[in-house]
Amino acid sequence: MSIPSIFLTKRGREKVAYEGYMYTSERFDLSRSLKFWRCDKRDAHHCKARPHTRVDTREVVKTVNAHSHDSNAAHIGVTAVCTAMKRRAEATMETPAVIINELSQGIPPSVSAQLPRTAAMNLMISRSRRAVRAPPPQPTSLASIIIPEDYKTYGDGEAFLLYDSGLGDEERILIFGRQPFGECSHHMKNIFADGTFRIAPPHFV
Repeated sequence: MSIPSIFLTKRGREKVAYEGYMYTSERFDLSRSLKFWRCDKRDAHHCKARPHTRVDTREVVKTVNAHSHDSNAAHIGVTAVCTAMKRRAEATMETPAVIINELSQGIPPSVSAQLPRTAAMNLMISRSRRAVRAPPPQPTSLASIIIPEDYKTYGDGEAFLLYDSGLGDEERILIFGRQPFGECSHHMKNIFADGTFRIAPPHFV
């Protein structure tokens, strides 16, 4: 049998699509070599269909019971788009608007019509980033930069953000460093500076 497609639920748990239907994880067998899945419409349609997959290969080795409802390709498409948005949010610093716009391009009208509202997708992307402590998205301007608390200190609580000219400042100045280095700077005779312009955010170049 074939290998099902893997998606993520709203809470970040695994969900699979197989032959036009969606399934959520239920449990393992005693040897933990097989994983049992149940239809995601089990409660709504009292559906008892379920596939069994190998843990090592994810291959479906057995299906139990027939579905009590029709398949829904659009539902699977929506889940695929939302999963792609979550993974892109975790891997990039793109704004939610960019992620939503790019991943919504070219999808079938039946899928587009069932996508969550924009506000809900924005929230989904933000939650995905918080869950993996992903970097915040690129700011739209210097004045709008909001620095997360985790970015202001080292692990031991020592300040890393030494100066911030303030939210709303169109010519925002941020200074990161270690206080001990500043305290010994009066002993320095020469200071050499360089800029990592190639990888710096656009607003700071």
